[in-house]
Amino acid sequence: MKKCLRKVLIFILIFVFLFSLFGFTNTLASNDTFKLVDAIIMEKDDDVDATISSFDDDDINTNMTFYKLNSSVSFKLSIKNNSNDNYKIETITSDNLSETIIFEFDKHENDDFLANNTLDLVVKATYKNEVDDMTKRDENNSFKLIIKLIDENGREEEK
Repeated sequence: MKKCLRKVLIFILIFVFLFSLFGFTNTLASNDTFKLVDAIIMEKDDDVDATISSFDDDDINTNMTFYKLNSSVSFKLSIKNNSNDNYKIETITSDNLSETIIFEFDKHENDDFLANNTLDLVVKATYKNEVDDMTKRDENNSFKLIIKLIDENGREEEK
């Protein structure tokens, strides 16, 4: 009986150690904290074809065709803070790796992102770099929003 109890205690200690080491509680809790709840095209130049093919919690998939250099399209994204915590926005960026499209975001630095509220963010995509071998510019793009927040205790979090 003592061997069995000892094995169970060792298993529990290892489990607790791994659980705290990898911070699973933080990861799981933060997954539902902020969600992209709406994405629409606000405006676009006449020489741009653009659609939002899909979006979920923080991924936006767009199909954009730019026919002229410096053409642009603007998207309005609505992001919901589902938590009971208030935050201050430090920065908003994306993981965009496109060499031809530049994404610009509304300035929200130091704005409050209050508990259970929605933030409307305008994102402008501009065709900036010429591609020599195409008569039109097609860009299927998927990018992830990265919002750096400061909680009420001064801790930084990236969502």
